[in-house]
Amino acid sequence: MSATSTNEKKDAQSHLIFEAKIFNDLRGEGEEFFAELVDMFVSDVPAQLDALTQALDQGDAALASRMAHTLKGTAATFGATQMVERAAAIDQASRASLIDQARGLLAAFRAECERVRAALEAERPKATAPPPNAGKIAGG
Repeated sequence: MSATSTNEKKDAQSHLIFEAKIFNDLRGEGEEFFAELVDMFVSDVPAQLDALTQALDQGDAALASRMAHTLKGTAATFGATQMVERAAAIDQASRASLIDQARGLLAAFRAECERVRAALEAERPKATAPPPNAGKIAGG
């Protein structure tokens, strides 16, 4: 496969995950800035997901709502529309104290977070190295 077709495939995949204008505007801010944001996603989202899971397991609807809302904002930064929608659904269920419903949405949300993480790392500028603790988002 040629470098051009590899890049085209990567661009097509990114557009399935990210809203193109938001994502391209963010990249336009500079490669170093973009790499820092990717690093923050990779390092912060797993802990936020763990906090969300713990809040749901403990029946803490208020904390679950705050964590889902935070994750929704993180996703919106990159224009990750499916992640935004899934976080919003958990946020809304938590606000309504529908903990079982929110918990039922968690596995699909984790999978979407992992899909976004993988896509961001694929888009990450090659000149910068990932953080030492970079890893996949663990299942709950």
